[in-house]
Order: sequence, then C-alpha cells, then structure tokens
Amino acid sequence: MTKTEIFEILTNILKNDIQVQKEIEYSTALLGTQILDSLDFMNYVTIVEEKFEISISDDDISNFKLGIIENMINYIVEKGN
Repeated sequence: MTKTEIFEILTNILKNDIQVQKEIEYSTALLGTQILDSLDFMNYVTIVEEKFEISISDDDISNFKLGIIENMINYIVEKGN
C-alpha cells in the first residue's frame, strides 16, 4: 500500500467516522489544533488499528508523534513491513 493510499484511508476515517470538517493534509496535527479532542483521537487510533490490523501502544503515540498525519502514515508503513 502506498503512502497516498494510506493518506486517503486516514482522511476517510477522519471525515466519515470521526466527522472532521476541516481540510486534512500530510502535515496536519490533529491534537492541539482543535481538530480532535483526546477522546476523538483515541477513537481515531482504535479505528486505524482495526483498519490496518496493527497495534499502537500509548508509548508509540507520543514517541512517534502520531497525532501528525504524516507520522501516522510512516508508522503504518513501518508496521506493515
């Protein structure tokens, strides 16, 4: 799966499952920018785990700054290998 395909899936999760109305880009930070609150973010992480069949630890969320779209994409690519 390409990074572009992963980006499209993440964008669909945010817009369709979480109901985000704002424009999403690779550099978008979801936390601290009034896009997602902490509860929405944890819901997002759970959906990402299910969609990509990966497990994301709390440590990885902070260590890899997974609240930024591009970082999540890179993390998914790494976990897929």
